[in-house]
Amino acid sequence: MANTRTSRSSSSSTVSCHACGKKPRSPAKKRRQKPNPKRRPSPAPYFESLALVAQRVARIKRKLVAEAPLHEIVEDFLEGVTSEPAFPLEHHDDTMWLRDAIARSCESILDEPTGESIVQLMAVPELDLIHGSVAIAGYMGVALYFEDIHLGVVGLYPDLDDGGAYYARLVCYDNPADWLYGPN
Repeated sequence: MANTRTSRSSSSSTVSCHACGKKPRSPAKKRRQKPNPKRRPSPAPYFESLALVAQRVARIKRKLVAEAPLHEIVEDFLEGVTSEPAFPLEHHDDTMWLRDAIARSCESILDEPTGESIVQLMAVPELDLIHGSVAIAGYMGVALYFEDIHLGVVGLYPDLDDGGAYYARLVCYDNPADWLYGPN
């Protein structure tokens, strides 16, 4: 058993653990830092994610131009782009011409008049992309349209597991605001 003795002084008490009476070593003093309320997290991860979104959208656009299978394009968008935190979702788009084109393409996919359809679109001007959701005749779906190349894709999925998914390629030149192509 180690020799321990306590000595009292007027200011504090110390415990000696050594037989020779030496004080134990005190740990090195840490420099205390004052909290900086103005310090913000670095924006680097956000901008890296934004660059990643732009790269993935460019890859999807190349696949669309190269006429890759449409289900791959939709899956790449849903899994690779919309899952990124930097993907902007706050811009709402009010393009009735594109909503009508999507509804018409959904009717042609299903080979029947579908009646009422709900198409919610959002624009991402930085990427020349309009995307959104589609609800029509018991199907839920997704729509993508690239304004700069006038191409897009629609994917419809049944609400119940009674069938497969349907896909259609969108080629739209009837934007009334586009002076080059005009309505057709």
